[in-house]
Amino acid sequence: MRTDPLQKLAGLRVGVRVSMRVETPEGTADRLGLVLALGPDHVVLEDRAGVRHRVERATVRLARRVPTVARGRNPRHAPPDLLRALAADAGLGAPVGAPCWIARLCDLVDHLDDTGVTPPPGHADTRGFAARDGSRGLVNGEWAAFRLVEAESLEPLAAWAARRNARNVVLTSSLPTEVLDDLGLALLDP
Repeated sequence: MRTDPLQKLAGLRVGVRVSMRVETPEGTADRLGLVLALGPDHVVLEDRAGVRHRVERATVRLARRVPTVARGRNPRHAPPDLLRALAADAGLGAPVGAPCWIARLCDLVDHLDDTGVTPPPGHADTRGFAARDGSRGLVNGEWAAFRLVEAESLEPLAAWAARRNARNVVLTSSLPTEVLDDLGLALLDP
């Protein structure tokens, strides 16, 4: 009896990127994409072009996880004034002059499952702005900016931003310094 290569794949979940070698009626084919759904007998992947593929688990010969969130540049090399301005965007509602925290998104999240992220009031979708509970986020190029109210909102907002090709984050928060340190954030130098 053949074993299912996906059963042994550590960290397999909705929102991660995988590469699979599968058997098709035409022969062997490779599938690379973001896992959208996991069923007992199939996996649904979305490829880079946005095409969805239903892959029957019985056809999978090899599988491996591939990096889901791109590493990005070192956020410490960005101009601090630019980051402070991004974090002070009126759409986030952050207090002016609040301390800023930075991180690479790949150090905060390893998947793109942004379940629970919704459009903020006044927005029809989550293309550029997002909300989760009291926290808010925006994406501007490779940067995401958050006003983090609840620690548990960081992961879904980070996944949302990475799904929109952001690589780094700058945020403001009234959470205690110890909590922000534990989340993997670094204080932006004054």
